[in-house]
Amino acid sequence: MSYKNIGFSLIELIVVVAILTIISMGVVYLSPTLIASQNLKNSAWQLVNDIREVQERARAQLEKLKINFYVYNPSTPELNNVYVYELRKDAIQKAYNQGKDIVYIINHPGEFPNIVVRKFNKNIGFPYAFGYTKGIATDDGLGSANSVVFGNQSSPTSYYVSFSFNEWGNPSAGGHINLISKNYLGKTKDARGNLLPKVITIYITPATGRVRMIGPRDWK
Repeated sequence: MSYKNIGFSLIELIVVVAILTIISMGVVYLSPTLIASQNLKNSAWQLVNDIREVQERARAQLEKLKINFYVYNPSTPELNNVYVYELRKDAIQKAYNQGKDIVYIINHPGEFPNIVVRKFNKNIGFPYAFGYTKGIATDDGLGSANSVVFGNQSSPTSYYVSFSFNEWGNPSAGGHINLISKNYLGKTKDARGNLLPKVITIYITPATGRVRMIGPRDWK
């Protein structure tokens, strides 16, 4: 057996090292974007699953169940980018009747077994909470035409949107919710030339209550 041709030449080693360097640089560059994208998708899927859980529970338990989206409150950080939903009828109202406001409920979730509190990652949430009020965020919301909308430039007086499913699993209204990550930017720019974050939109169809998700996509 001849060992004459076994091994790499200097040129082959240089080519391999160059390829590995390019790949590693690409991974380092893309990793923050990939992580931000996946975190946004995970948060959106969590929200979709929670909405569906409320709907299925309402149908199975023959109860009207509520989910509240706390969009933004400049004086109460606990209410920023939070949503709360019921596992049993009037669970939120019963907590209020016990003298517990929403801030207390959010800070002490273990005391309320029939109320679920979800907090988004600090870089993920509703556009309004992060100050993005242009483009696709301008007309987002839930409910009828006079309901509070996410992304509207006028501040909602109550800082939250209340949504519910009745005993048959039908929604109180149709609408859609936008979710963004401040670290996941698209190609669309605002008036100042800054890149806008990508958005995932969750739609709830009126009457049927079908829940679906579209995105991430650039703002238009």
